[in-house]
Amino acid sequence: MCGPDASTSWFKERHLSIGTTSEKASVDYWTNNEKFWNDFSKIIDNIDTVYFAGGEPFVQEGHYKLLLKLIDHGATNVKLRYNTNLSYKKFKNYDLKELWKHFDVRVWPSIDGYGDRVEYSRKGLDWKTFEENIEHYRDYLESLSVVSSVYTVSSLPDLIKWIKGRELNFHITNLTFPYELSSTIIPTDSKKEVMYKFRETLQNVALSDYEKSNIVDTLKYMTSKDDSHLLNKFKNYTDALDKSRDESFVEVFPEFAKWYKSI
Repeated sequence: MCGPDASTSWFKERHLSIGTTSEKASVDYWTNNEKFWNDFSKIIDNIDTVYFAGGEPFVQEGHYKLLLKLIDHGATNVKLRYNTNLSYKKFKNYDLKELWKHFDVRVWPSIDGYGDRVEYSRKGLDWKTFEENIEHYRDYLESLSVVSSVYTVSSLPDLIKWIKGRELNFHITNLTFPYELSSTIIPTDSKKEVMYKFRETLQNVALSDYEKSNIVDTLKYMTSKDDSHLLNKFKNYTDALDKSRDESFVEVFPEFAKWYKSI
């Protein structure tokens, strides 16, 4: 739910498998950038917080290089903040939790959907591994970052139950681009079914006032307009991905099968 410019695997698939050409490849500008590290050394005593947004910082060499430089310099008062898909415990010979012992660390895992739904929307993510890593990194977790889109919104009630069952928090953001992947493209009848699932969650799951408001805002966005004129574009894109990945949208999302097949 980010973009091919932030993911080498996504960029490769988009260009080699489904033939899109508008995006730029993901590039590591930092790990071996002498100018960056020279500048970093000059400001290291004045750094308060470092925020790693990814792609995926846990498998970026420059991320570990930066942590080691902070430790070697004695700059362990620096706060570390992360977005991560939480797919990894280990990268090369680095022990991330050992490095983190020196810092104030907070992590916002990114997760878009529940179970096989998120494995579809975030190709390459393994739900079982994500569950295990939630427990592995639990002491550092701040809140789970969730994106609502046509691929994710119908399983968000299940995801919310799972999150709150582990006494964790969440924040939902609405995907607004590409337009054809927004939840606003969903036909009206299916929007009503999604809202019914959310209503059950609101009634039966203990939520903070903020989380309740966040859910209401998510549903307001979904129903704020009718973008069903984009369904053809959505299907063309999804069919191309399904062919490339040997998957099936209607098998993963049977609740959407009727309108999807009718496009």
